Amino acid sequence: SSLVLAECVAIATGRPILGIAPAKRERVVYFNAEDPREEIERRVLAICQHYQIDQSELTDWFYFQSGRDLDLILSAGEDGRIIEPVFELMEKFAEVVKPGVFVFDPLANMTEAPETNDVFRRLGKRISHMADKLDCSVELVHHTRKLNGNEATVEDSRGGSALIGAVRAGRVLNPMTSDEAVKAGLETHIDHFRIEAAGKNNLSRGDERSTWLHRVDVEIANGEHVAAVAPWDWPDAFDGVTPDDAARVQGAIAAMTDDPPRHSVQSAKWAGFVVARVMDLDPEDKTAEARIKSLLKGWIRSGVLAVEKAKDTRNGRETSIVVAGPNNPKAQVSA
Repeated sequence: SSLVLAECVAIATGRPILGIAPAKRERVVYFNAEDPREEIERRVLAICQHYQIDQSELTDWFYFQSGRDLDLILSAGEDGRIIEPVFELMEKFAEVVKPGVFVFDPLANMTEAPETNDVFRRLGKRISHMADKLDCSVELVHHTRKLNGNEATVEDSRGGSALIGAVRAGRVLNPMTSDEAVKAGLETHIDHFRIEAAGKNNLSRGDERSTWLHRVDVEIANGEHVAAVAPWDWPDAFDGVTPDDAARVQGAIAAMTDDPPRHSVQSAKWAGFVVARVMDLDPEDKTAEARIKSLLKGWIRSGVLAVEKAKDTRNGRETSIVVAGPNNPKAQVSA
């Protein structure tokens, strides 16, 4: 909800709050079906304060309502009967306000029908019809089923795949794990999460291509502390690393012709130990180990180092070794 509210404020003000500039400023209607109005107000105030937005910028651009004050039920009954008077009410309101975006948060609290494919197929079709009629976007916030600690995809949405099939675009939020927090050098993982478009798990954990955000504590005017959402960048393993550092690692590995280091992290002769020694990093520390792996991978990718096959003199088997690559980092700088 904090993320969606931040996006609503961004669209209503036209500001790039989360690092992405809206295509244009649009009116937004946000309906929160479970939180009281006071809670929504507190969150909006925290967002405005954190991003230094005067509340007057939201006037006539951002509309919100709480389900505690107005009960909007979109479908009901075993067959998921559409409650047309509710849609007609929203459509009449939209004719006056002319919003570019409607947000329903969460959808589960706006239906009294079973969460089945047939019900969501019917509901999705009716919401799409409303969006077409009003020439606006409709964002649906929806929960996942119980995952027992597994990573979520959009296919894990409650109620089957029909709702996912009805939307034009989907995304999923996954919390940071404790292991990821260690790799990032954070004390805790609880305030960080990532967005994955379409919810496809084709991005590795900790991949910088994921969109990462974190909750920040904001003290609003009445002294209460409220969470707001802000962008967060995954630490760059190469931050502070110079071409001279790369050259020193390359030279150290080039000198090991008699017994070249191994590519496998499980080897006692892992090339990462050479990186650790040259860069003064502790391979026993999990955060440092994660950085060593990233440095090694990056230098292999850029050609500072290379991976070759060689026979292990101890057992005669073929093994992967790390050698100096063709890319001279110092020569690149001088050029």
